[in-house]
Amino acid sequence: MRWVEKQDAVLMFRELYPAVTAALDNISLWSGDTSSKAVSFLKSMDSGFLVAVEILHTVLEVLFLFFL
Repeated sequence: MRWVEKQDAVLMFRELYPAVTAALDNISLWSGDTSSKAVSFLKSMDSGFLVAVEILHTVLEVLFLFFL
């Protein structure tokens, strides 16, 4: 089922979020265009984004339990 793959992707993102932000922090110290893109990505992962990820995770988890 396709939504199960989405749930797996959300779970993986939640687990790897600290590593992703650490990597983007390191990349933001580089020079050039890559640095500015990393800063942009970091800014886009604000509290609103994290709340949306948590809501999506909860909805997908309920769907998973419902369809078991």
